[in-house]
Amino acid sequence: MRRLAFAFAFVSIACGSGGSSSLQGPGSFAPNAVVAVRESFGNGAEVQDVVAIDFLSTSPAFNCSQIDAGFPDSGVLRDELTLLLGQDPMIALGTYEVIDPEIFSGSTQYASAVAAAVLVGPTDPPSLSFDEKAKSVSGTVTLTKVGGEFAGSFTVTMQSVFDGGQSTLTGSFDTSEVCIEPL
Repeated sequence: MRRLAFAFAFVSIACGSGGSSSLQGPGSFAPNAVVAVRESFGNGAEVQDVVAIDFLSTSPAFNCSQIDAGFPDSGVLRDELTLLLGQDPMIALGTYEVIDPEIFSGSTQYASAVAAAVLVGPTDPPSLSFDEKAKSVSGTVTLTKVGGEFAGSFTVTMQSVFDGGQSTLTGSFDTSEVCIEPL
Protein backbone atom coordinates (compact mmCIF):
# COMPACT_ATOMS: atom_id res chain seq x y z
CA MET A 1 0.00 0.00 0.00
CA ARG A 2 1.40 3.37 -0.97
CA ARG A 3 1.80 6.12 1.59
CA LEU A 4 0.58 8.69 -0.96
CA ALA A 5 -2.81 7.02 -0.78
CA PHE A 6 -2.95 8.55 2.69
CA ALA A 7 -1.61 11.97 1.62
CA PHE A 8 -4.46 13.63 3.48
CA ALA A 9 -3.14 12.18 6.74
CA PHE A 10 0.36 13.64 6.46
CA VAL A 11 0.43 17.38 7.02
CA SER A 12 4.18 17.19 6.38
CA ILE A 13 3.54 16.88 2.63
CA ALA A 14 1.35 19.95 2.49
CA CYS A 15 3.50 22.33 0.52
CA GLY A 16 3.62 25.12 -1.97
CA SER A 17 2.00 28.46 -2.27
CA GLY A 18 1.50 28.48 -5.99
CA GLY A 19 -1.20 27.40 -8.35
CA SER A 20 -4.76 28.53 -8.73
CA SER A 21 -8.00 26.91 -7.75
CA SER A 22 -11.67 27.32 -7.06
CA LEU A 23 -13.91 25.33 -4.73
CA GLN A 24 -17.70 25.58 -4.52
CA GLY A 25 -20.26 23.81 -2.38
CA PRO A 26 -20.69 22.78 1.25
CA GLY A 27 -17.31 22.36 2.92
CA SER A 28 -15.53 24.61 0.42
CA PHE A 29 -12.85 27.01 1.61
CA ALA A 30 -10.35 29.51 0.19
CA PRO A 31 -7.06 27.60 -0.32
CA ASN A 32 -3.80 29.51 -0.04
CA ALA A 33 -1.99 26.73 -1.94
CA VAL A 34 -2.78 24.04 -4.49
CA VAL A 35 -0.04 21.57 -5.39
CA ALA A 36 0.48 18.17 -6.93
CA VAL A 37 2.37 15.62 -4.82
CA ARG A 38 4.20 12.60 -6.28
CA GLU A 39 6.30 9.99 -4.51
CA SER A 40 9.77 8.91 -5.58
CA PHE A 41 11.80 5.79 -4.98
CA GLY A 42 15.26 5.87 -3.39
CA ASN A 43 16.86 5.95 -6.84
CA GLY A 44 15.00 9.18 -7.67
CA ALA A 45 12.52 7.58 -10.08
CA GLU A 46 9.02 8.97 -9.56
CA VAL A 47 5.90 6.89 -9.02
CA GLN A 48 4.01 7.39 -12.28
CA ASP A 49 0.61 5.84 -11.52
CA VAL A 50 -0.52 7.91 -8.51
CA VAL A 51 -0.65 11.64 -7.78
CA ALA A 52 -2.35 13.74 -5.11
CA ILE A 53 -3.74 17.21 -5.75
CA ASP A 54 -3.81 19.09 -2.43
CA PHE A 55 -5.91 22.21 -1.81
CA LEU A 56 -4.61 23.75 1.41
CA SER A 57 -5.41 26.50 3.85
CA THR A 58 -2.50 26.55 6.29
CA SER A 59 -0.43 29.00 8.23
CA PRO A 60 2.30 29.24 7.15
CA ALA A 61 1.96 27.88 3.63
CA PHE A 62 4.65 25.36 2.74
CA ASN A 63 6.67 25.24 -0.44
CA CYS A 64 8.12 22.07 -1.92
CA SER A 65 11.65 22.82 -0.71
CA GLN A 66 10.38 22.41 2.87
CA ILE A 67 8.80 18.99 2.34
CA ASP A 68 11.49 17.11 4.26
CA ALA A 69 11.52 19.62 7.13
CA GLY A 70 7.92 18.93 8.14
CA PHE A 71 5.22 21.37 9.12
CA PRO A 72 6.37 23.87 11.80
CA ASP A 73 5.27 23.19 15.37
CA SER A 74 3.72 26.65 15.42
CA GLY A 75 1.79 25.97 12.20
CA VAL A 76 -1.98 25.71 11.86
CA LEU A 77 -3.97 23.57 9.44
CA ARG A 78 -7.28 25.24 8.67
CA ASP A 79 -8.62 23.10 5.79
CA GLU A 80 -7.41 20.56 3.25
CA LEU A 81 -9.01 18.78 0.32
CA THR A 82 -6.99 15.99 -1.26
CA LEU A 83 -7.84 14.49 -4.63
CA LEU A 84 -6.03 11.17 -5.11
CA LEU A 85 -5.67 9.99 -8.71
CA GLY A 86 -4.53 6.59 -9.93
CA GLN A 87 -4.09 5.05 -13.39
CA ASP A 88 -1.80 2.28 -14.67
CA PRO A 89 0.75 2.54 -16.10
CA MET A 90 0.81 6.33 -15.54
CA ILE A 91 -1.39 9.35 -14.88
CA ALA A 92 -2.73 10.68 -18.17
CA LEU A 93 -5.16 13.27 -19.51
CA GLY A 94 -8.80 12.31 -19.26
CA THR A 95 -11.67 11.65 -16.89
CA TYR A 96 -11.25 9.70 -13.65
CA GLU A 97 -14.15 7.97 -11.87
CA VAL A 98 -14.36 8.96 -8.19
CA ILE A 99 -14.58 6.12 -5.66
CA ASP A 100 -14.45 5.69 -1.87
CA PRO A 101 -10.98 6.59 -0.50
CA GLU A 102 -10.70 3.32 1.47
CA ILE A 103 -11.13 1.34 -1.77
CA PHE A 104 -8.59 3.60 -3.51
CA SER A 105 -6.09 3.21 -0.64
CA GLY A 106 -6.38 -0.57 -0.73
CA SER A 107 -5.35 -0.75 -4.40
CA THR A 108 -1.81 -1.19 -5.63
CA GLN A 109 -2.76 -1.17 -9.31
CA TYR A 110 -5.41 0.87 -11.06
CA ALA A 111 -6.91 -0.94 -14.06
CA SER A 112 -8.91 2.16 -14.96
CA ALA A 113 -8.57 5.85 -14.19
CA VAL A 114 -9.87 6.27 -10.63
CA ALA A 115 -9.86 9.05 -8.06
CA ALA A 116 -10.88 9.64 -4.45
CA ALA A 117 -11.35 12.73 -2.31
CA VAL A 118 -11.01 13.48 1.39
CA LEU A 119 -11.89 16.76 3.09
CA VAL A 120 -10.30 17.48 6.46
CA GLY A 121 -10.64 20.43 8.77
CA PRO A 122 -9.14 21.81 11.93
CA THR A 123 -9.59 20.60 15.42
CA ASP A 124 -11.17 23.07 17.81
CA PRO A 125 -9.12 25.19 18.39
CA PRO A 126 -7.08 24.91 15.15
CA SER A 127 -3.71 23.20 15.59
CA LEU A 128 -1.32 20.79 13.87
CA SER A 129 -4.04 18.15 14.19
CA PHE A 130 -7.08 17.80 11.99
CA ASP A 131 -10.32 15.86 11.71
CA GLU A 132 -11.73 14.15 8.64
CA LYS A 133 -14.95 15.93 7.67
CA ALA A 134 -16.10 14.15 4.50
CA LYS A 135 -15.05 11.54 1.95
CA SER A 136 -15.97 10.89 -1.66
CA VAL A 137 -18.65 8.46 -2.77
CA SER A 138 -18.92 9.28 -6.49
CA GLY A 139 -18.16 11.85 -9.18
CA THR A 140 -15.51 12.64 -11.77
CA VAL A 141 -12.17 14.40 -12.00
CA THR A 142 -11.01 15.54 -15.44
CA LEU A 143 -7.30 16.20 -16.02
CA THR A 144 -6.48 18.68 -18.79
CA LYS A 145 -2.76 19.01 -18.01
CA VAL A 146 -0.30 16.44 -16.56
CA GLY A 147 3.46 16.30 -15.96
CA GLY A 148 5.32 19.30 -14.59
CA GLU A 149 1.96 20.91 -13.83
CA PHE A 150 -1.49 19.44 -13.29
CA ALA A 151 -4.77 21.12 -14.22
CA GLY A 152 -8.36 20.03 -14.33
CA SER A 153 -11.80 20.18 -12.77
CA PHE A 154 -13.98 17.97 -10.62
CA THR A 155 -17.49 17.31 -9.36
CA VAL A 156 -17.53 15.04 -6.33
CA THR A 157 -20.35 13.80 -4.12
CA MET A 158 -19.00 13.91 -0.57
CA GLN A 159 -20.42 12.10 2.45
CA SER A 160 -20.14 13.70 5.89
CA VAL A 161 -18.36 11.51 8.44
CA PHE A 162 -20.50 13.18 11.13
CA ASP A 163 -24.07 12.63 9.94
CA GLY A 164 -23.79 10.65 6.67
CA GLY A 165 -25.37 13.49 4.69
CA GLN A 166 -24.25 13.96 1.10
CA SER A 167 -23.40 17.14 -0.79
CA THR A 168 -21.65 18.11 -4.01
CA LEU A 169 -18.25 19.78 -4.06
CA THR A 170 -17.01 21.20 -7.38
CA GLY A 171 -13.87 22.98 -8.38
CA SER A 172 -10.91 23.47 -10.64
CA PHE A 173 -7.16 23.56 -10.21
CA ASP A 174 -3.97 24.49 -12.02
CA THR A 175 -0.83 23.68 -10.05
CA SER A 176 2.35 25.64 -10.56
CA GLU A 177 4.59 23.09 -8.86
CA VAL A 178 4.85 19.36 -8.23
CA CYS A 179 6.21 18.28 -4.86
CA ILE A 180 8.24 15.06 -4.76
CA GLU A 181 7.99 13.03 -1.56
CA PRO A 182 10.53 10.24 -1.00
CA LEU A 183 9.02 6.83 -0.18
